Amino acid sequence: MPFDPTRHEVVGVVDTPDAEPNTVAQVVSPGYGANGRQLRPAFVVVSKRQE
Repeated sequence: MPFDPTRHEVVGVVDTPDAEPNTVAQVVSPGYGANGRQLRPAFVVVSKRQE
């Protein structure tokens, strides 16, 4: 899933050669919302491409 700053908070970054950059590699803690509002963001690890 692509990283969305309105729904996710980055807690780590990993080098992943076979994943698209700026995608969620791991959900550390799920977020939650109600009635279309984000009450707590999900804490995620985001992938980046090795250079």
